[in-house]
Amino acid sequence: MKKNFSKKQLKKFQSNKGDTSKKEKDEKEVICYECDKPGHIRPECPKLKKKKENFKKKAMIATWSGSDNSTSDNEDENKDVADIAFMAMEDDIEATNSSLSFNELKCEYDELLDVLNDLNREYLLLKKIPKDRANENLELKRCIVELKKGERVIVKDLSLEKDYEKLKGLFFEKEKEKKVRIEKESILEKENQELKLEIDALRKTFSKIYCSSDKRDRLLGIQRCVFDRAGLGFDDMNKVKHFDKVLNRK
Repeated sequence: MKKNFSKKQLKKFQSNKGDTSKKEKDEKEVICYECDKPGHIRPECPKLKKKKENFKKKAMIATWSGSDNSTSDNEDENKDVADIAFMAMEDDIEATNSSLSFNELKCEYDELLDVLNDLNREYLLLKKIPKDRANENLELKRCIVELKKGERVIVKDLSLEKDYEKLKGLFFEKEKEKKVRIEKESILEKENQELKLEIDALRKTFSKIYCSSDKRDRLLGIQRCVFDRAGLGFDDMNKVKHFDKVLNRK
Protein backbone atom coordinates (compact mmCIF):
# COMPACT_ATOMS: atom_id res chain seq x y z
CA MET A 1 0.00 0.00 0.00
CA LYS A 2 1.51 3.31 -1.11
CA LYS A 3 0.60 6.71 0.31
CA ASN A 4 1.81 10.08 -0.95
CA PHE A 5 1.63 13.18 1.24
CA SER A 6 2.74 16.71 0.64
CA LYS A 7 5.02 18.58 2.99
CA LYS A 8 2.17 20.86 4.04
CA GLN A 9 0.03 17.87 4.97
CA LEU A 10 2.85 16.46 7.11
CA LYS A 11 3.33 19.79 8.88
CA LYS A 12 -0.41 20.15 9.38
CA PHE A 13 -0.60 16.70 10.93
CA GLN A 14 2.38 17.39 13.16
CA SER A 15 0.84 20.68 14.31
CA ASN A 16 -2.45 18.92 15.13
CA LYS A 17 -0.58 16.31 17.09
CA GLY A 18 1.23 19.05 18.96
CA ASP A 19 -2.05 20.72 19.92
CA THR A 20 -3.43 17.57 21.53
CA SER A 21 -0.24 16.92 23.51
CA LYS A 22 0.91 20.42 24.35
CA LYS A 23 0.91 19.83 28.07
CA GLU A 24 2.72 16.49 27.75
CA LYS A 25 5.46 18.04 25.51
CA ASP A 26 6.21 20.48 28.28
CA GLU A 27 7.26 17.53 30.39
CA LYS A 28 9.80 16.33 27.81
CA GLU A 29 11.47 18.85 25.56
CA VAL A 30 12.22 17.86 21.97
CA ILE A 31 15.92 17.90 20.94
CA CYS A 32 17.19 18.08 17.38
CA TYR A 33 19.49 15.20 16.37
CA GLU A 34 21.21 17.34 13.74
CA CYS A 35 22.41 20.32 15.81
CA ASP A 36 21.69 18.95 19.34
CA LYS A 37 19.64 22.05 20.19
CA PRO A 38 16.17 22.01 21.83
CA GLY A 39 12.98 23.47 20.45
CA HIS A 40 12.70 21.66 17.11
CA ILE A 41 13.16 18.27 15.47
CA ARG A 42 15.67 17.30 12.79
CA PRO A 43 13.45 17.96 9.73
CA GLU A 44 12.92 21.53 10.93
CA CYS A 45 16.60 22.13 11.68
CA PRO A 46 17.95 25.29 9.97
CA LYS A 47 21.34 23.66 9.62
CA LEU A 48 19.90 20.75 7.65
CA LYS A 49 17.87 23.11 5.43
CA LYS A 50 20.99 24.97 4.42
CA LYS A 51 22.54 21.70 3.25
CA LYS A 52 19.49 21.10 1.06
CA GLU A 53 19.19 24.49 -0.60
CA ASN A 54 20.43 22.98 -3.87
CA PHE A 55 17.60 20.51 -3.90
CA LYS A 56 14.71 21.59 -6.13
CA LYS A 57 12.46 18.70 -5.44
CA LYS A 58 12.01 16.51 -2.45
CA ALA A 59 10.03 13.32 -2.29
CA MET A 60 9.97 10.12 -0.49
CA ILE A 61 8.21 6.92 -1.44
CA ALA A 62 7.77 4.16 1.03
CA THR A 63 5.51 1.23 1.33
CA TRP A 64 3.68 -0.10 4.22
CA SER A 65 2.73 -3.75 4.19
CA GLY A 66 -0.15 -5.06 6.23
CA SER A 67 0.73 -6.82 9.40
CA ASP A 68 0.32 -10.59 9.59
CA ASN A 69 -1.37 -12.60 12.36
CA SER A 70 1.84 -12.82 14.40
CA THR A 71 2.35 -9.06 14.85
CA SER A 72 2.15 -7.76 18.40
CA ASP A 73 -0.42 -5.33 19.82
CA ASN A 74 2.22 -2.61 20.07
CA GLU A 75 2.75 -2.70 16.27
CA ASP A 76 -0.99 -2.36 15.70
CA GLU A 77 -1.11 0.68 17.97
CA ASN A 78 1.74 2.35 16.04
CA LYS A 79 0.22 1.73 12.60
CA ASP A 80 -1.07 5.27 12.16
CA VAL A 81 2.29 6.71 13.15
CA ALA A 82 4.09 4.45 10.65
CA ASP A 83 1.67 5.32 7.85
CA ILE A 84 2.55 8.99 8.30
CA ALA A 85 6.28 8.33 8.53
CA PHE A 86 6.48 6.26 5.35
CA MET A 87 5.00 8.73 2.90
CA ALA A 88 5.90 10.79 -0.14
CA MET A 89 6.80 14.43 0.08
CA GLU A 90 6.73 16.78 -2.90
CA ASP A 91 7.36 20.42 -3.41
CA ASP A 92 4.31 22.69 -3.80
CA ILE A 93 5.72 24.26 -6.99
CA GLU A 94 7.58 21.43 -8.77
CA ALA A 95 5.99 18.33 -10.25
CA THR A 96 5.95 15.01 -8.40
CA ASN A 97 7.33 12.80 -11.20
CA SER A 98 11.00 13.80 -10.86
CA SER A 99 13.37 11.31 -9.27
CA LEU A 100 16.06 11.82 -6.64
CA SER A 101 19.46 10.28 -6.32
CA PHE A 102 20.18 7.42 -3.94
CA ASN A 103 22.03 9.68 -1.50
CA GLU A 104 19.17 12.16 -1.50
CA LEU A 105 16.66 9.40 -0.90
CA LYS A 106 18.81 8.00 1.91
CA CYS A 107 19.03 11.44 3.46
CA GLU A 108 15.27 11.89 3.29
CA TYR A 109 14.76 8.38 4.67
CA ASP A 110 16.99 9.14 7.64
CA GLU A 111 15.10 12.36 8.14
CA LEU A 112 11.71 10.67 8.22
CA LEU A 113 13.08 7.89 10.38
CA ASP A 114 14.01 10.50 12.94
CA VAL A 115 10.48 11.91 12.67
CA LEU A 116 9.10 8.42 13.23
CA ASN A 117 11.27 7.97 16.31
CA ASP A 118 10.14 11.33 17.67
CA LEU A 119 6.49 10.42 17.11
CA ASN A 120 6.98 7.02 18.68
CA ARG A 121 8.52 8.60 21.76
CA GLU A 122 5.67 11.08 21.90
CA TYR A 123 3.13 8.29 21.52
CA LEU A 124 4.72 6.24 24.29
CA LEU A 125 4.68 9.30 26.50
CA LEU A 126 1.00 9.92 25.77
CA LYS A 127 0.23 6.25 26.34
CA LYS A 128 1.99 6.32 29.69
CA ILE A 129 0.16 9.40 30.98
CA PRO A 130 -3.27 7.71 31.55
CA LYS A 131 -1.56 4.93 33.52
CA ASP A 132 0.25 7.49 35.62
CA ARG A 133 -3.01 9.36 36.21
CA ALA A 134 -4.76 6.11 37.19
CA ASN A 135 -1.97 5.26 39.65
CA GLU A 136 -2.14 8.78 41.03
CA ASN A 137 -5.91 8.43 41.42
CA LEU A 138 -5.48 5.18 43.36
CA GLU A 139 -2.86 6.77 45.57
CA LEU A 140 -5.16 9.71 46.30
CA LYS A 141 -7.97 7.31 47.21
CA ARG A 142 -5.63 5.51 49.61
CA CYS A 143 -4.69 8.85 51.14
CA ILE A 144 -8.37 9.71 51.61
CA VAL A 145 -9.00 6.38 53.37
CA GLU A 146 -5.99 6.93 55.63
CA LEU A 147 -7.13 10.46 56.43
CA LYS A 148 -10.59 9.19 57.37
CA LYS A 149 -9.01 6.61 59.66
CA GLY A 150 -6.86 9.32 61.18
CA GLU A 151 -9.94 11.50 61.67
CA ARG A 152 -11.67 8.72 63.61
CA VAL A 153 -8.56 8.25 65.72
CA ILE A 154 -8.47 12.00 66.43
CA VAL A 155 -12.11 11.92 67.56
CA LYS A 156 -11.31 9.05 69.90
CA ASP A 157 -8.28 10.90 71.18
CA LEU A 158 -10.41 13.97 71.89
CA SER A 159 -12.90 11.86 73.82
CA LEU A 160 -10.09 10.27 75.82
CA GLU A 161 -8.61 13.69 76.44
CA LYS A 162 -11.93 14.91 77.90
CA ASP A 163 -12.10 11.86 80.16
CA TYR A 164 -8.53 12.50 81.20
CA GLU A 165 -9.32 16.11 82.08
CA LYS A 166 -12.28 14.96 84.23
CA LEU A 167 -10.14 12.41 86.05
CA LYS A 168 -7.46 15.02 86.51
CA GLY A 169 -9.97 17.40 88.10
CA LEU A 170 -11.19 14.67 90.45
CA PHE A 171 -7.61 13.84 91.36
CA PHE A 172 -6.84 17.45 92.28
CA GLU A 173 -10.01 17.62 94.39
CA LYS A 174 -9.01 14.46 96.25
CA GLU A 175 -5.54 15.87 96.77
CA LYS A 176 -7.01 19.04 98.30
CA GLU A 177 -9.25 16.98 100.57
CA LYS A 178 -6.25 14.89 101.57
CA LYS A 179 -4.24 18.01 102.48
CA VAL A 180 -7.13 19.39 104.55
CA ARG A 181 -7.51 16.04 106.32
CA ILE A 182 -3.76 15.90 107.02
CA GLU A 183 -3.86 19.43 108.46
CA LYS A 184 -6.80 18.52 110.71
CA GLU A 185 -5.06 15.37 111.86
CA SER A 186 -1.93 17.39 112.65
CA ILE A 187 -3.97 19.85 114.75
CA LEU A 188 -5.69 17.00 116.60
CA GLU A 189 -2.35 15.34 117.24
CA LYS A 190 -0.98 18.54 118.78
CA GLU A 191 -4.08 18.85 120.98
CA ASN A 192 -3.65 15.24 122.10
CA GLN A 193 -0.04 15.90 123.02
CA GLU A 194 -1.06 18.95 125.06
CA LEU A 195 -3.80 16.99 126.81
CA LYS A 196 -1.37 14.21 127.64
CA LEU A 197 1.04 16.72 129.17
CA GLU A 198 -1.81 18.26 131.17
CA ILE A 199 -2.93 14.84 132.41
CA ASP A 200 0.63 13.99 133.50
CA ALA A 201 0.83 17.29 135.41
CA LEU A 202 -2.48 16.60 137.14
CA ARG A 203 -1.36 13.11 138.05
CA LYS A 204 1.76 14.50 139.68
CA THR A 205 -0.33 17.08 141.57
CA PHE A 206 -2.78 14.44 142.82
CA SER A 207 0.10 12.23 143.83
CA LYS A 208 1.61 15.03 145.90
CA ILE A 209 -1.75 15.76 147.49
CA TYR A 210 -2.25 12.10 148.37
CA CYS A 211 1.18 11.87 149.94
CA SER A 212 0.55 15.02 152.02
CA SER A 213 -2.82 13.69 153.28
CA ASP A 214 -1.25 10.42 154.31
CA LYS A 215 1.48 12.16 156.24
CA ARG A 216 -1.09 14.39 157.95
CA ASP A 217 -3.11 11.38 159.06
CA ARG A 218 -0.05 9.73 160.50
CA LEU A 219 0.90 12.88 162.35
CA LEU A 220 -2.57 13.15 163.80
CA GLY A 221 -2.45 9.50 164.88
CA ILE A 222 0.70 9.92 166.98
CA GLN A 223 -0.29 13.13 168.80
CA ARG A 224 -0.73 13.17 172.78
CA CYS A 225 -3.04 15.08 174.98
CA VAL A 226 -1.78 18.26 176.54
CA PHE A 227 -1.96 16.84 180.02
CA ASP A 228 -0.34 13.59 179.07
CA ARG A 229 3.12 13.64 180.69
CA ALA A 230 3.82 9.94 180.63
CA GLY A 231 7.41 9.04 180.32
CA LEU A 232 8.57 12.09 182.23
CA GLY A 233 8.32 10.56 185.86
CA PHE A 234 4.79 11.73 186.62
CA ASP A 235 1.89 9.65 188.00
CA ASP A 236 -0.94 10.43 185.85
CA MET A 237 -3.78 9.71 188.26
CA ASN A 238 -2.27 11.10 191.50
CA LYS A 239 -1.29 14.40 190.07
CA VAL A 240 -4.65 15.26 188.73
CA LYS A 241 -6.12 18.39 190.32
CA HIS A 242 -9.82 18.55 191.01
CA PHE A 243 -11.60 21.88 190.98
CA ASP A 244 -14.69 22.17 193.11
CA LYS A 245 -15.61 25.66 192.42
CA VAL A 246 -16.71 26.92 189.16
CA LEU A 247 -15.24 30.18 188.27
CA ASN A 248 -17.69 32.70 187.07
CA ARG A 249 -16.53 34.68 184.18
CA LYS A 250 -17.52 38.20 184.13
